[in-house]
Parts: sequence; structure tokens; C-alpha cells
Amino acid sequence: MKKKNFIILGTIIGLILVIGIFSGKRPDDQLNIIIYNDTEEKIENLFLKSSSDSKMIPVDRIKKNRKEKINLTLNEENKKSSLSLYYSDRKGNEHREFISDDLGSLIDKELSIYIQAISQDGALDIKIEKASK
Repeated sequence: MKKKNFIILGTIIGLILVIGIFSGKRPDDQLNIIIYNDTEEKIENLFLKSSSDSKMIPVDRIKKNRKEKINLTLNEENKKSSLSLYYSDRKGNEHREFISDDLGSLIDKELSIYIQAISQDGALDIKIEKASK
């Protein structure tokens, strides 16, 4: 009888632990973005902004013909948001490049942003690719 009670108690504790582990908060997903500077000039003052967050995420200076990797943590709120890239040209005009309208759809993809050219006034020629990992 003691052995049977011990087995039942052990099974109940095991179930509680398993339920606790699987019902706990799921870790946030990561979105990896690579920005390629395919120009002969360094690029500064780039910012990423999610529609669910009011703050701008600065992108480090990207030297000519180099790349910068950015990792964004996605929670349930910002998975449904959009993402844009902001920068100012040489005249101080702010530009917005729309990246995606659904960040959650990019979790299993690699997001690459190619800056292919810079015009005389500082406007960027940008190409966006979303590829499966």
C-alpha cells in the first residue's frame, strides 16, 4: 500500500512539474536583420522603428561595403506590428522605408536590407529581401 501511494504521489508531482513547464511563459522570438552597405560611402543615422513601440532603434554606422547585424526581440505585442527604416538625407529631409507589415511572419526568415546606392542629395536606394533560413 505504501509503495502504491508513493507511485501515485510521484506521478502527481511529475504531472504538476510538466504542466508548469509547458504552461509557463514562452520565450520571446528573435528577428535577425542584416543591413548591407553596398556603396562606397559610410552610412550613419539609420533607425528602425516598430509600429508597436514609440522609440527608435539606432543602427550602428555601417562602413562602405560592410554589413550590420541587428537582433530584435519579438513578443506577442510587436509580432503583429510593422517595421520601418528611417534616415535623413543631406538636406535634413526624413525618409521612411517600409520594411514589413507583419513582424511575426519574419521569424523563420532572414531579413536582408541592401543599400545599393546613395543619390547626390543623400537619398538611399534600398532593396529588401525576405528569405527562408
